[in-house]
Amino acid sequence: MAIRCQPLNIILPICMVLFGATVVTTKKLQFQQVVPGLITKPHAFRKPCLQVFMLNLAESLSLIVYLIYKGILHHRSHRKLKDPEKPEGPSEDSTTVANAPLLLNQEDLTQGEPENTPPKPLTCVQKIKSSSVVMLIIRMIVPSILDLGTGIMASFAMVYAAPSLMEVMTCTIILFTPIWGCLFLKKRFSALQIISVIVALGGTILSSCSSFLTKPMTGEIPWLGVVLMLSAQLCSSLQYVIEERLMLKKRYHPLLAIGVEGCIGMVLMVFILILFQNIPGPESGKLENTLDTFVQIRNSNTIVILLVIYTLAAAVFLSSGIQVTRRLSSVHRVLISSCKAGVVWIVHLIMYPVTSHKYGEAWNMASSLMQLFGFLILVTGNIMFQLSTMHRVKKLKQLEMNKKQAEEEAVPSSDPPTTETLV
Repeated sequence: MAIRCQPLNIILPICMVLFGATVVTTKKLQFQQVVPGLITKPHAFRKPCLQVFMLNLAESLSLIVYLIYKGILHHRSHRKLKDPEKPEGPSEDSTTVANAPLLLNQEDLTQGEPENTPPKPLTCVQKIKSSSVVMLIIRMIVPSILDLGTGIMASFAMVYAAPSLMEVMTCTIILFTPIWGCLFLKKRFSALQIISVIVALGGTILSSCSSFLTKPMTGEIPWLGVVLMLSAQLCSSLQYVIEERLMLKKRYHPLLAIGVEGCIGMVLMVFILILFQNIPGPESGKLENTLDTFVQIRNSNTIVILLVIYTLAAAVFLSSGIQVTRRLSSVHRVLISSCKAGVVWIVHLIMYPVTSHKYGEAWNMASSLMQLFGFLILVTGNIMFQLSTMHRVKKLKQLEMNKKQAEEEAVPSSDPPTTETLV
């Protein structure tokens, strides 16, 4: 598929890299802020659940973008209807767009019923199934729970390990996606795809081992961060497989799905925060003290600024990532995500000497080179997997087109016989 050189095809990848790096950097900077809270002694602002809540808020903003998008479609369709140059009436396409439902899979439940027949009373289950909004929310509950688990584990992982290592670990999703694809979508993978997964596994092991060759910063436990991030990618890969099935079967718009996920996640996060208040932990005897969170935010303008930047950057990053996949391809998104990990690493290497070793990450010849080499191997495995997937999809589409063309040629013509034929 040829990609046209449009301004958005250049702007979107740049936004994805810059805002994605901003999300990771501001997340780590929040954890490193030392501010007084409920106790007078200043302590680190380590609030993973708050960051997950803000990330869900950023996801819910995609719903606003989707509604604006639908509003633009309605506005364009009404302009076509009022166009004086087309007196014959609106075309079928414009009428379809103008009357398009909010959800792409909405069905007309009144088809085929006689006009004089009184409608039958619907049961409670039928009422639920007849509501597209309710069914969308029900179907997105499981992906929302997985998204919540991914966010919580990834945020805790960022507390215990360097951002560059965690960004490398995010590429390990390729290790788990084929497993869930085989179990739930009954997918079959080619030899090249299996080899690419093995290559990515080697890069993951190499990058993980690099954390043991350097002295961690205060409060960091690199091996625990790696385990948490791998667990997060395990949940994330299952979430992607379920979402893929919903996209293919129910044809939900990606912005709509992410927006609903964000809204459900915020509601679930309230109950998780209540649960964390009753679990013993380091924050005034609790795992995450919400009251202490508000006191620390009130005492620090820096944290407020970082939270606002984090939320807005996450919203732009998610929206641009979806558009990159739709306008370009999944291979481009893998490459751009890899560039994001490199940008995060470079930013933290620069921050370390600039901030007098307070923030950022130091360069260690042995561990940094091992992490870089493992990162390159991991990216290579990802690219091999994506290219192989695109090749298989293209091949299957070509086989389907050839089969359809052969069936059309085999069908005898239904045209009425001409005079020449009768003679």
